[in-house]
Amino acid sequence: MSSEQSSNRAIVNIRDIRETLQRVTGKPTNISQGERLGSLVGGGLLTLFGLTKGSLASLLLGGALLYRGATGHSVLYDRLHVNRAEHPFPSSNVSKLPGRAGFRVHRAMTIQASPEQLYDTWRDVERAPAYMPMVQEVRKTGEKSSHWLAKRPQGQRLEWDIEIVREEPGRLIEWRVLNNPMLEDSGRVRFIAAPGGRGTIAILEMDFAHHRKLQTALEMPLLGRATDIMLETQAAEILHRFKSLVEAGEVPTIKGQPTGKQAEEGVRV
Repeated sequence: MSSEQSSNRAIVNIRDIRETLQRVTGKPTNISQGERLGSLVGGGLLTLFGLTKGSLASLLLGGALLYRGATGHSVLYDRLHVNRAEHPFPSSNVSKLPGRAGFRVHRAMTIQASPEQLYDTWRDVERAPAYMPMVQEVRKTGEKSSHWLAKRPQGQRLEWDIEIVREEPGRLIEWRVLNNPMLEDSGRVRFIAAPGGRGTIAILEMDFAHHRKLQTALEMPLLGRATDIMLETQAAEILHRFKSLVEAGEVPTIKGQPTGKQAEEGVRV
């Protein structure tokens, strides 16, 4: 028997065991695949430790985690009415991509300007370094294409190209990222007039369709929250800086200041 056939048979057996346990317990799956894997691994290690060291507490906790991983059911989630099998991410600002694998990070912010003004400012891609963190230069290479250069705090240079694939003047700009697997695959920004003439709601969405490791990290209980905060903070910072640029004509920064208590230096454009 080939190793591939053995692997396929093992996967089928695991699925059979899961389905059998779910039928016996009558409990629906309410934890993500990442949590199931973490529970199985952690439960196995705790059980092994309990057996070798004679620790009853480790055996009980290990058994509970193995049961959680095998059945895919969390009693705590059940009581809190949480279903991470349907929504595996720790925040409502991260969601599954519709109709395909991957996830989407989205944040929204109200800006005191018209949709047309926000659209024109974002569409002028060469102004992006003023509000995009780490971006140093953007050069237009065509009517809907541009080349981007950024530098990380450690000094590493990053370069990529962006192509605008859809736009609706005053309403929407959608793009895709080329030749840089470290960034989101695509994204879009929408501009919707706020009720009562109170500015415009800017909605930023970043799609990650080919980042399986990052998605797995998001689905893990503790690591997922940290990863989620990092991605949400990135999107929120872009919008905050964009808001400052449009409303005040500058993006506040304390770069070069000895302390944060001194007056902020502004990046004017």
